[in-house]
Amino acid sequence: MTDLSPLEYAAASLIARQISSDGGDSLLAQLATARVTSREFTGYGFFTYFDVDRSQPKADVSGSPAGWAESLVGPQRYPLQFLLYVEDGFAKMIEAYSYLDGCGDLDLLTCDFTPPIDVTPTNSR
Repeated sequence: MTDLSPLEYAAASLIARQISSDGGDSLLAQLATARVTSREFTGYGFFTYFDVDRSQPKADVSGSPAGWAESLVGPQRYPLQFLLYVEDGFAKMIEAYSYLDGCGDLDLLTCDFTPPIDVTPTNSR
């Protein structure tokens, strides 16, 4: 059983399917064993660091950090986007961030959220 919050796990699972050459199987197996080592809340999102069972198969990923996932959280539907960090084939951190003014007192780990969806990154010039 993972220590990741339901929001963290949902976003990381979606990204695992996006970035892994095996459709996410290796990363999903790793995420199921994740044990959180620390969390840092920034006021605009968070960083969650974790360890995974390294006896699981290594993932072959297209890059790190990577992923394009977005979820709306809390009653105000605060938008968060997510990145998954993988090092040497093992998941190690998920980042959540928003470009809005901040999430205030919203508990990003326990609030209601929409299922994360694929988002297309935009290129601004």
